[in-house]
Amino acid sequence: MLGQLLRMAGCEVVVTITGEQAVEAAKTLRPHMVIVDLNMPGMDGFDTLAALKLLPLSDGTVYVAHTASNDTALLAKVRQAGFQHFILKTSGFETFETLLSSIQGPPAS
Repeated sequence: MLGQLLRMAGCEVVVTITGEQAVEAAKTLRPHMVIVDLNMPGMDGFDTLAALKLLPLSDGTVYVAHTASNDTALLAKVRQAGFQHFILKTSGFETFETLLSSIQGPPAS
């Protein structure tokens, strides 16, 4: 569903199911933004972020945590891990538009 919302906003989207798949895809796609579900099978979102940060991606890559929980302790852990943004799964389309408009596009070639 998140992928569909982002496509509606005009984004090019690649959806993966696991953290391992996300890391492999990022190696060739070199994404500008990565939205990571914190509760995935296999690698959780925090382990996925750590693996992504080891890749030679753009310095401007934006990492967004995506989860159903808005627990204060989890929010602190999200920030400490290095996510720049946090989106609740119950957020509406307007939230995604706001996020997208607050993030600058990739540098011009």
